[in-house]
Amino acid sequence: MPALKATLSIDGQEVAQLPDGAFTRVSLAPGDHRIGLSYPAVLGPRCEDYFLRAAAGTTYHLRLTRGETVHTAPTSITSEFLSKSAHFVPVGAATGWDMTHHESFSPAH
Repeated sequence: MPALKATLSIDGQEVAQLPDGAFTRVSLAPGDHRIGLSYPAVLGPRCEDYFLRAAAGTTYHLRLTRGETVHTAPTSITSEFLSKSAHFVPVGAATGWDMTHHESFSPAH
């Protein structure tokens, strides 16, 4: 069975297909950017968009963390599944560098 890949988008444009345990590098112009991640249909967690105000000459590291949305008494298995979510969290440069030693690189296009 092939690995499930998530679609990474920046400002609404797809930039990479990432399997679990992968990372990519992207250069952005200074300013405000919307970073999104989506999985095919309902096969993975919902991921909230991350808004980044990029400064010139700065490197940012973001990590996707899975968690659960607070949800009161789901009405069905489907709504319980959809309540699971993922969030981008900023990490320090040293941590971001260390993560690259444990994850595989997937080039953005």
